Amino acid sequence: MVENIPVTMKWDYGVEKSSIPPFSEKLMMFHLAAMITENVRGYGLAMSTSPRLDLALNYTNFTNEILEYAKEVSRISIEQGWLEEPPHIPFPKNSFGIKISSR
Repeated sequence: MVENIPVTMKWDYGVEKSSIPPFSEKLMMFHLAAMITENVRGYGLAMSTSPRLDLALNYTNFTNEILEYAKEVSRISIEQGWLEEPPHIPFPKNSFGIKISSR
């Protein structure tokens, strides 16, 4: 029998009962935004390389769902002051003198 064989670590080895988060909310939001960006990129690549049109429609729907999360991440980041609100183009008035709105 072989002695001194190293044993693998348990999956919950470093879990503690601390209530203080080890990472900041800003860092977690950054990583969430990076994952969203990567998912949208992946679906775009899959859509552009797939010969099946039915899958392209599914990828488009998935991308729209993911972009809803991206909008929420942007809103929260702007509210927290972690991200500046992007500049907006002023909307002109139409020929009737009514301001055209984007919303």
